[in-house]
Amino acid sequence: MFDEADKNRNKKALIIGGGIGGLAAARALHMQGWECCVCEKADSRTGAGAGIVLAANAMKALDRLGAGDAVRAQGSPVRQGLIRTWDGKRITRLPVEEQARRFGSESWMIHRADLHAVLIALLPVDTIIYGRRLVRFEQTEWNVTAHFENGETATGALLIGADGLHSTVRRALFGHTPLRYAGFPAVRGICRFPEARIAGDVGEGFEAWG
Repeated sequence: MFDEADKNRNKKALIIGGGIGGLAAARALHMQGWECCVCEKADSRTGAGAGIVLAANAMKALDRLGAGDAVRAQGSPVRQGLIRTWDGKRITRLPVEEQARRFGSESWMIHRADLHAVLIALLPVDTIIYGRRLVRFEQTEWNVTAHFENGETATGALLIGADGLHSTVRRALFGHTPLRYAGFPAVRGICRFPEARIAGDVGEGFEAWG
């Protein structure tokens, strides 16, 4: 059993999932003096994913984490946002300039892999351990131990579930929670416009089709 001094010294966090949420949590805790172990089920770092739009609140959070400048250097500001019907008819144009003035920051676009790389660069080497698929965890009064599919374990003062849509951590805590269809399909994609169009009316922006 830990005594009070042990409890205060044990500032190690286990973070299940090495996506944007897990990496951001690790960076925030590291800034507060915590040792973090990010346990990612993938066998290695991948560049999967597509583009992501980071609104003003996200950019302000990234600034607090020390990642904002690197995101701006690698991404592009949203100059235009359009919402269209499924057959291409424009529904509305988003007031991106007004939003930037009101909320104190432009929205920025960046590829997910680039955002991952920015966050990883802010963490100590070997913070992320790959090939660690969580199967269960158990906790005592002062610590929690994660058990992985390969038979290994890791122990820390707390465990954070950042393991996505089909979260093992959430299922262990709250049981099976089936997905609920909201009635709105969405199709995502990413493309590069010819330079002539970028310099013209389209600009740097995004379009949502529904």
